Amino acid sequence: MLNPLVSGTVYALEAVIYYVFFARISTPQLSRWKILLIGLGLFEIGSVFNILFQNTVLVNTIVTLVVITLFFRLCFETSIKVALLYSLLLDGLNFAIESVIVFVFSSLLRIPTSEYQSNFMILFMETISCKAIFFMVCLMLSNWTTDTAVRKIPASLFVYPVCVTACLLVFSYIIFSEILTKDGQMLLAGTSGALLLSLIFLFST
Repeated sequence: MLNPLVSGTVYALEAVIYYVFFARISTPQLSRWKILLIGLGLFEIGSVFNILFQNTVLVNTIVTLVVITLFFRLCFETSIKVALLYSLLLDGLNFAIESVIVFVFSSLLRIPTSEYQSNFMILFMETISCKAIFFMVCLMLSNWTTDTAVRKIPASLFVYPVCVTACLLVFSYIIFSEILTKDGQMLLAGTSGALLLSLIFLFST
């Protein structure tokens, strides 16, 4: 059975990433904390569906699409058509990135693509890597779609998320090599999680 804690954490992380993206490209209708609470609530509902349907790709994709659209429409100044368009774009990008990362892990570690379902460490590192890349892509998209020059992120600052993403992939390869003990794997996995959180915190503030 899918771990509820893992599912809830992943969906909460996505809620924060989507908040950062939408806050950069449009005008919020509510205070920051109200938006975050609404976003977390909506995405955790999505997590419940994910658990109930055992991470079924079709159900997960449709539910996530509905959640993103509602979040954007309810909390930011936008039309339902624009909200749906962005939701389709971001949901598709997220799915594509996840598919590529699973394939890369499978190739590098010589494991089945479904290995993450039974190996928590692989699931953790794949998730961290996916969300780091997805967050970086969202930042780039927000730079291209916003009309406010002051809010644009200088291109040179993207060196940091690129380096973090590269580090996460290297860490993943090291973690699953035979030279590390179990404690070493846990420490490196924890460091990877901290890197992702620092990346999100830096660019959201």
